[in-house]
Amino acid sequence: MAKLECPVCKGLEPADKLPLHPASTQILLGSKEKGIVKRAASKRAVWKDFKFELRGYKFYSPPHFSPPHVPTSSIAFHVLEYPPEAPKNRFWLVYNDYLITYTDQWSVRVHWWPEHGFIVSIHGLDLEHYDQRTFTQINRVLKDFAVRGPERRGNPKITNITLIKALKKLGLEATQTSVATELEVTTRALQLWAGRNGLDGWSQVRSSYKDT
Repeated sequence: MAKLECPVCKGLEPADKLPLHPASTQILLGSKEKGIVKRAASKRAVWKDFKFELRGYKFYSPPHFSPPHVPTSSIAFHVLEYPPEAPKNRFWLVYNDYLITYTDQWSVRVHWWPEHGFIVSIHGLDLEHYDQRTFTQINRVLKDFAVRGPERRGNPKITNITLIKALKKLGLEATQTSVATELEVTTRALQLWAGRNGLDGWSQVRSSYKDT
């Protein structure tokens, strides 16, 4: 099975663009938290000049991973399968790309893929006209949507590179315990790392690295 490459890193155009607003995001996703309506109203004023867009990319092979939430927000990256009633024409939309644009002047992009985790990038920033107001706006976006990503937590010994090396040394049939021992970490730490990177269980971790 060929490994699916990150469509954002490849520069592909999204197949679907879903407009969102942080004031309605948690309601849209079905949250029943108390006080969400009040918080939504206060956020509308803060983010009125911003455009929020969740982007999906089309694949004709099934992705064997479960994308996580966007850091510090209620946006859930996810995969949708179409159409379930017609297997021969089936395709998958992987929503792994979140774009936050300020009045078409600059944007912050947050995207995720199993091989590299979360990547945050800033685009269109005019350094010649970079003022305190712009700094405050960008800082607010990063604080609310991009700073505390999963890859910033956890055991520093567990990375894509160290995991690939361990699996190549021990073989793809290696158990989670044996890999944890090789990396000198606990099995629990390895489980937490997999969960933060959208991998559900040790078998999915192995399948994600089988072509590396």
